[in-house]
Amino acid sequence: MLCSKRGRPNASCNPPTIDVPALSGCRHLDCTVQGRPSQALEVMRELRNNKQLCDVTLRVTHEGKEQSFLAHRVVLASCSPVFKAMFTSNLRERHLAEVKVEGVCPRVMERLIEFAYTARISVSEPAVLHVLLASMMYQVEEVVKACCDFLVRNLNSSNAIGISNFAEQIGCTELHQRGKEYISMHFNEVTKENEFFNLTHCQLLDLVSQDSLNVLCESEVYKACTEWVRWDLASRDQYFHALLNAVQIYALPP
Repeated sequence: MLCSKRGRPNASCNPPTIDVPALSGCRHLDCTVQGRPSQALEVMRELRNNKQLCDVTLRVTHEGKEQSFLAHRVVLASCSPVFKAMFTSNLRERHLAEVKVEGVCPRVMERLIEFAYTARISVSEPAVLHVLLASMMYQVEEVVKACCDFLVRNLNSSNAIGISNFAEQIGCTELHQRGKEYISMHFNEVTKENEFFNLTHCQLLDLVSQDSLNVLCESEVYKACTEWVRWDLASRDQYFHALLNAVQIYALPP
């Protein structure tokens, strides 16, 4: 039942005196309004768009590019533990109206800020790794998961090595492992791509030493190693014997 607007109390400076009757009983009112959190976010987003009640400016600089973004500390803190620590601990940023952010492209930071206000992330494929890196830096776990799921779904022979190595560098363990599994399962296809020939000798040694390589014959591994060496014979010839030791020579055809 909805109350009519007529006669409703309001928050004017001098509200009329209203007698509140006493109720007896042991019942309890407990109501959760579905969708209220999303409504609250929408209000905060509207306030930000109108530049109202914003209490921090992020000045993002990266590789000569600079852009500033107005935001609400509480919204950023609710999305990122890094921002939460920044604005609630004894760090100097807690008292600054303008916070300098480095190491993240302004457009990528803009996507993370939009996610904080909308719970939605939308980026083109070329930008996914950049968004993943930034979301790892600021510990936005939902975006990390969304990026990793997207990358796993789109692994192929031409990008698996690069994605797996990138994931290892930034400490994204699950994505790194899924990339390695793809490489092992599609070894022959991967060894025909440029990424394979850009492997270091240590990375190649680690790859061909795996027992999980999906190959019909060990000669396929031997061929991949010799082609990798020939790609830059002058500098890679020294690694040939080490690679040969990793190949299961006894399994090679006579």
